[in-house]
Amino acid sequence: MAEKRDLAKSNAEEGEEIVTVSQLRAFIEQEEGERVMNGPKDMVCTYPESYVSRQSVFSCLTCQKESGELAGICFACSENCHEGHELAQLYTKRNFCCDCGNLKFKDNKCKLFEEKIPKNRRNKYNHNFKGLYCTCDRPYPLPEDDPMYTEEMVQCCICEDWFHTVHVGITDESCLDLQEELVCIECAKTYPWLRKYKKLLDEQLKREEQENKPELGKATSEVQATTSDVQKDAKIGDSKDDVKVEEKKDCEVKETTEKKTECILDNVECEDDGKGIVFASVEWRKLLCKCEKCKRFYEDEEMEYLSDETDSALRYVERNFEVMKEKDDNLYSELVRLSGPEFAQRFTDNVQSFKTALSNFVNNSEPGKVITKEQIDGFFEEVNSKRFKPNDDTQM
Repeated sequence: MAEKRDLAKSNAEEGEEIVTVSQLRAFIEQEEGERVMNGPKDMVCTYPESYVSRQSVFSCLTCQKESGELAGICFACSENCHEGHELAQLYTKRNFCCDCGNLKFKDNKCKLFEEKIPKNRRNKYNHNFKGLYCTCDRPYPLPEDDPMYTEEMVQCCICEDWFHTVHVGITDESCLDLQEELVCIECAKTYPWLRKYKKLLDEQLKREEQENKPELGKATSEVQATTSDVQKDAKIGDSKDDVKVEEKKDCEVKETTEKKTECILDNVECEDDGKGIVFASVEWRKLLCKCEKCKRFYEDEEMEYLSDETDSALRYVERNFEVMKEKDDNLYSELVRLSGPEFAQRFTDNVQSFKTALSNFVNNSEPGKVITKEQIDGFFEEVNSKRFKPNDDTQM
């Protein structure tokens, strides 16, 4: 997760700003992370879209101090309506409608979309909107001298609060990968049946490893199509050829449809270790039982999102990457139209060269060392020497 950080800090003795290599690296990572999380958003308030399935949400702590109410705003409003305010970036939230300018903000009107109802009653708020996280109920980031400063946080895919891994019983950083999903301790207690899906997924992954089938998406699709076999702990794909596998799959899909009152969790037993749950892949959602009893439960608990394959943070990031790539392609096409293909290619090469040079500069410097003016001048001198010049026919 991320919160707005200052790149430079004041040097009281010399009266100038200084930046260390570690700060620069953190700043670059934060900017890249925010670009992926926020996506190539147009500066348009998302309120007209109502409760967006997933979007970046911010909390304005400045406005909150005035109103005393918890509220969330979209990315565009954070940039246009709350300039100079103290903002907490909450990463993403599901089914959230932008609050900017409603009654929670008193006289602070939304500059992008004024016509809003008094309150968005379906929005859900927690202590994240106060800038506090985890069971330790502390802010992020912590002071640099705090022992927990370097501890990463991960979001629960159920309650969407953020947790230090050590505070959910996770001793490694495996759940920091977007390919995986965490269920916090409290949510695991509230919904203990989720542990059964972890057991099913782990067993499936073990079978895949033994059978040398690396494609998890394909394997989990087979699990979904053969829920009766999962109950019997039978192997999937036990046929001798691909044709027979497909025939078997079609047959079992039909059989599962006919037995839609049978729950796949009835014969699954697992122990509660008191820790959070880490699913090794977001594909675990494909294992969800679709019997009538489970469907009603998802509805009653407002957990239908679990069966939505686009709900996970990974899928959200993937969509943003696709949109960003499309916009980059459109920019390239426009450059080709205006200045020709050679200029467009060299322009994009220059941008990539700058990113590479900056990355090399940071990675080859000592983490705690202060970046000097001479180093910065030298960096840009090197970059400029390789920069494309309009009348330069040489290759970069």
